[in-house]
Amino acid sequence: MINLDNDPLKRYFLSFNYIYMNYDKILTIAITGSCGKTSTTLYIYHFLKKKNMNVCYVGTHKILYNDEEITTKNTTLEIDKLTYYFKKYNIFPKIIVMEVSSHGINQARINNFKFDYIGLSNLGHEHLDFHLNVANYHQVKKAFILSSIYAKKIFVPISYKKMIKGKKIHYYKVIEKYFTSFECLKYDYQNLFLAFIILKSLKFRKKDILSTLKTIHLNNGRGEIIKHNNRKIIIDYAHHVESFDTILNDSNYNKVVIFGCGGNRDVSKRPIMGKIALKYCKYVIVTKDNSRNEDINKIIQDITLNDPRFIVILNRGEAIKYAIDNFKDLDIYILGKADENYIEENKTMIPFNDKNFVLEYIYNNKY
Repeated sequence: MINLDNDPLKRYFLSFNYIYMNYDKILTIAITGSCGKTSTTLYIYHFLKKKNMNVCYVGTHKILYNDEEITTKNTTLEIDKLTYYFKKYNIFPKIIVMEVSSHGINQARINNFKFDYIGLSNLGHEHLDFHLNVANYHQVKKAFILSSIYAKKIFVPISYKKMIKGKKIHYYKVIEKYFTSFECLKYDYQNLFLAFIILKSLKFRKKDILSTLKTIHLNNGRGEIIKHNNRKIIIDYAHHVESFDTILNDSNYNKVVIFGCGGNRDVSKRPIMGKIALKYCKYVIVTKDNSRNEDINKIIQDITLNDPRFIVILNRGEAIKYAIDNFKDLDIYILGKADENYIEENKTMIPFNDKNFVLEYIYNNKY
């Protein structure tokens, strides 16, 4: 028997058959950028789902269709792999909302897609272990946008107007007042607004879009708020310079942040993230993230540069306990892992989920 998952030739024939029969009938929306791809894409997906549209989400390690979740290996899939999943699980969407990563662009995974609408969230300091420098990383994103000749509209933040120019590009600036009544963190306004302008291009009414978006709570470890006594415990995926600065840069200095940095990844961001944390937070706890095959002590050293203002607690669970027990009047930000269910260390996947750990600890200790 042929194992379809490992047979690229079989996948190719399945995709060839599917694409040429159906592809032109599918409306495809792509979201790219350094921060917020997942949140923006999911806001659009859940809005369209609430409107009973036949929509599919393709993004961070999963496909969502109807009430089914299918695990995948990459954020951005090649068209043959995506089509294989569609065939295997009987997915026949009229709309696809997709995250487009820089790896996916660079490795030509999206070359055969024809995107109708494209949204850029932002450009920052990410994946330099792969792209080597910021200029290369930005060029990959820019090339994707400018080469998307089939797009009806491309939405780009107005701050990149000098960098990215094109006939189909619509520049946008976030209108914050639309979201001040939303139960979300301020940094999420960018994601909501990009979702809003794309949905408006699909001819939905402004009032309908905003009222529906307000009811959507992603609950996936991205800006997720756990209310605890008189404080908030925020769990978020922020794991690089821009997302760190965005989520921590607010008027409230009296907060605690818990974070680490992944091993075998961009080393240059580590001290920058440490400085951002010290700038915006009263207390900073540095702990494990996915150290992979790298020495955790070296990662900690890269972040802290031996600055005594950092509190170092290697065990992530113990770090969370320490913050909850010792900083009872302060908001706590737990960053870097979102809804991941493991800590990767020395080729071992250690079960751990930030949100589940917090809820269990609060419940067991009657806080």
